[in-house]
Amino acid sequence: MIGAIGILITGIIMVTQNPAYGFFSMSSNHWLATKQILMVILLIILGGFIIPTAKKVRAAIGKDLENQEMIDEAGYKNLQKLFKLNTAINIIVLINFLLAITHRFLGS
Repeated sequence: MIGAIGILITGIIMVTQNPAYGFFSMSSNHWLATKQILMVILLIILGGFIIPTAKKVRAAIGKDLENQEMIDEAGYKNLQKLFKLNTAINIIVLINFLLAITHRFLGS
């Protein structure tokens, strides 16, 4: 979350300080608009899916540790969901990184 907030703040500062950039402007900087759209998707995945699922996993693990029992089937399904969402986020971050380092080579 700290990294996402840092990226969001620095992106907003970059767009407001440089007149060549803009928010979601596909006509002039398609690479930047794509990065901004991917960041919004990433924030939606974090806030809408990962955080609620992580709370369920934390509750299941805490309950099972107190009773010294195995994690139930729902706990494992939530863990699998977290792993899939984490993979999706890693792919989005990789695409964002590649857009950032290659936009100069692919044209403005």
